[in-house]
Amino acid sequence: METEPPTYKVPCAVCGETIAFPVPKTAYCPKHDPNKLRLVIGDVVGEFRTATSKFPPFNSAHEGFAVLKEEVDELWEEVKGNKKDGALNRMRLEATQVAAMAI
Repeated sequence: METEPPTYKVPCAVCGETIAFPVPKTAYCPKHDPNKLRLVIGDVVGEFRTATSKFPPFNSAHEGFAVLKEEVDELWEEVKGNKKDGALNRMRLEATQVAAMAI
């Protein structure tokens, strides 16, 4: 009898339907992740979950675009002021929010 690979099971933030994601066979701690992609994706997914738990779905594509543009504008403000203390962390946070809204 074949067993199915292990999965993460999470509810959809909008409709509650269960979604299964395969558990990766290899994982890296933050110090050894060769490209830190998993960390970035984890941050984006976390931001997406936070936003979808706080706010209802967009009423239209126009509203979605407006929210995405607002996040891009906030990122641009951080990029322009990149000489200030903590700018890189703020840019990363804003970029994460842009990616989450683009989902």
